[in-house]
Parts: sequence; C-alpha cells; structure tokens
Amino acid sequence: MGHRVVSPTPELCDPCPRRGGATWSLLPRTLLSVTEVFLAEPSPTKVNVGVGAYRDDNGKPMILEGVREAERRIAGNSNISNSFLWDKLTLLHISCKKPRLAHRVFDEIVHPERKNKTTLWDQMIRACAWDRPFEKVVPLYNEIIDSGIKPTKYKYTFVLKACFALHNIESGVKIRGHVKRHNLHKDVYVYTVLVNFYVKCGYLVEARELLDEMPERDVVAWNVIISGFLSNGM
Repeated sequence: MGHRVVSPTPELCDPCPRRGGATWSLLPRTLLSVTEVFLAEPSPTKVNVGVGAYRDDNGKPMILEGVREAERRIAGNSNISNSFLWDKLTLLHISCKKPRLAHRVFDEIVHPERKNKTTLWDQMIRACAWDRPFEKVVPLYNEIIDSGIKPTKYKYTFVLKACFALHNIESGVKIRGHVKRHNLHKDVYVYTVLVNFYVKCGYLVEARELLDEMPERDVVAWNVIISGFLSNGM
C-alpha cells in the first residue's frame, strides 16, 4: 500500500535569500504547521515528514519511495560523481537498519574517494556487525588494510564480533598480527577485545598469552579471562 506524504505548504517552503533572527524564529511555527496538516489529513496511509524517522505499521524503519527514486536516478546518471550524495544515502540506509542496501550504495563510491572516508567505514562495519550480514564485515576490514588505512581501535570490536559469529578463527588470528603491526599492543582496550575473542572461541591458552603480553591490565581484562576459565570448568 502506498503512503501519502504530508509536507508543508508551498508558502512555507519558499527559499529565503536572507535568514535573520526573525526568519529563524518562524521555524518552530513551520514545523508545527506540518503537524497540523498531518493531523487534518484523512488518508490512512499518511506519513508525517516533520519527524526524523519513518516506520511502517509494524514499527520497523522504512525508506520512503521518494528516497528510493532519488537513489535510482543518481545511480543511473553517469554525470553524477559527487560522493557526498552516496555518503548521505549510505548513512540513510544504515540509520534505517538496512546494511545490505547501505553496502550496495557504499560500493558506488569510487575507490580513491572511499579511501578517505574513515568515519563511513566505521559506520558500515558497525552496521553489518550489529544488524548483519556478518560476512560483509571481514571483507570491508580487509579492504581498509589493503588500502593502507590504519583502523581505529574501535573497529576491532565489531570485526572480531563478526569473526566469532562466523567462527572465522583465521581472520581473528590475522587481526592479532595487525594489532601488533599498528603498534596497538600497548592499548588495553584493543588487547581486551582480542582476549575476549579468544576466550569466546575456546582458545584459553592463547587468551592467557595475550593477557601476559599486556603491559597494563585493568579490571575488565581480568574479568574476561577469569569468566572464560570458569565457564570452561577451569
């Protein structure tokens, strides 16, 4: 069933060449007028564009057809190379918990431009690790490494989460090597994440080796290793 989008009247949307204090003071009134129009609209499929999130009848995030149409037009226009648009579409799909669609749009960003979008990389890896598909996480991480980008330490949490979900021990072992190569072996946070990964996978000897390599050990690291040994009856 199609949705009727309720938006402001044309008068409220007219562009203003200069925006002073008086103009900005009208903004709350404008937003309220959208709500008033929405409440007065009799259509059962109405959608209020005055709010920041759109959900279907089941409460799940939805993407308006107008957004999908914009994406199709951008994808079909070879003259459009502005990665800013792809960034926004990628983030939109992520916010709507549509990581597969986000990944498809993300792939449209040309490699030289994508290489510098560290924040977007983080968002993509996090989205796939939390909302799946897990199998997309490790290739995204590998592309970062192959591009010569130094991962932020928080990436390891989500990459190792995906590795555990996929029982991908080999990639976890490689990440341990990357941590040392990027001089993160002294980072308590990163090493605790690695210890947790090895404990969950049942590699307690390796987990203890990692703990011994840590120059400093906080309460979290000790809790991880102790709970791991206890859960394995040791």
